[in-house]
Amino acid sequence: MFGGWPLWLSLLVFTGGAALIWVAGTRLERVTDQISARTGIGTGGAGLILLAGATSLPEIATTSTAVAVGNIDLAVHNLLGGVALQVLVLVVADAGSRRPLTRGASGSAPLVQAAGLIFILGLATAALLLGGTTQFAVPGSPLMANPVTLLIPVAYVVLVRMTRSFERDPRWVEASAEGRRDDEDQPPSERPVGSLWVRFGVLAALVVGGGWLSAALADHMAEQTGLGSAVVGATLLAAATSLPEVSTTVAAARSDRQELAISNVMGSNGVDVSLLAVASVFGGGAFPGPLADAAAYLGVIAMLLTAVFLLGLLLRQPRTAGRIGIDSLAAAAIYGVGIAGLLVLV
Repeated sequence: MFGGWPLWLSLLVFTGGAALIWVAGTRLERVTDQISARTGIGTGGAGLILLAGATSLPEIATTSTAVAVGNIDLAVHNLLGGVALQVLVLVVADAGSRRPLTRGASGSAPLVQAAGLIFILGLATAALLLGGTTQFAVPGSPLMANPVTLLIPVAYVVLVRMTRSFERDPRWVEASAEGRRDDEDQPPSERPVGSLWVRFGVLAALVVGGGWLSAALADHMAEQTGLGSAVVGATLLAAATSLPEVSTTVAAARSDRQELAISNVMGSNGVDVSLLAVASVFGGGAFPGPLADAAAYLGVIAMLLTAVFLLGLLLRQPRTAGRIGIDSLAAAAIYGVGIAGLLVLV
């Protein structure tokens, strides 16, 4: 589709797609917050289900496309590279927040989600390292699957249920109320709930459109520059498909909704890792050795980054370095060293 485009034109249209994602994603955060207030779904549940589901749609489209054309390498590295990059988005959100990000998130949802994401990433890493040793034929079809990857969507559903359960727990409700600022109690939107859902759907469609355009152009630019699938999937394509998370997470942090910001990232990452099941089933079941090594390495980086923010949520330190929390600074350092290591590995 973009075969005859010069690099400068690809970059220009890519930027336009990114701008569309940013504008629509910022408004999507506001609508999600209003739906949360009107329906009682809870801030953590809204971030984990609504906002995370909408902002993960570009990854769903990219993974399906990559698997369809037989490039499972690009699909897997895009997913796990995107997970690591999206945790790094919290560092950017922290810089724009009124107070340290993990200090302001006082509810149970971010804690449960971070711990659950580490568990899910552990399953993904194990599946990658096992490769084809545990694959089996899907009954009634020619498809093969890695059984460990099939556990990941199940674990994500359990995580969603646990998040909702903990949000209703009186002990956590009280703790969340103690940590909430008085000016956070804003009156709910007067728009009809149906109207809010329509706006949510329209904005989600714009995010998907912008995400698809950016991802497609990123893939085309990768071919023009001659970069490999592993590096492109983990960096350029991951950055393109992570733009919805960037806009919505930064917007939530700036509006002093730290819990929603963290829940969005953790929920989006849970959806993205669950897509490994799709890559496994429709990609032949096995992950080749070199692919598994680099992808598992990315999974470990993502676990380390998530663990750093989990510790930050537990400690809730008020200290900052410049405008960001100490945990964000540590996460940025781990990501930088980790990507440098990936370049050496591949």
